[in-house]
Amino acid sequence: MNGSIRQLQTLGQSIWYDNIHRGLIESGELAEMIERDEIRGVTSNPTIFQSAINESNFYDTALISMAW
Repeated sequence: MNGSIRQLQTLGQSIWYDNIHRGLIESGELAEMIERDEIRGVTSNPTIFQSAINESNFYDTALISMAW
């Protein structure tokens, strides 16, 4: 674990990842961050999801099938 993250945790702070997207889950990167105890939770909002949808192809298959 990163020393800065450890310092924050000893001060009672929880780090939340605020940029969740399908690629992060599918690649295993999110699981790795959890395993390394780097984050305590994830969050998002409509703007972040809109950006994830517009700037990647991770959602194309699901969106195309819903469009038909």
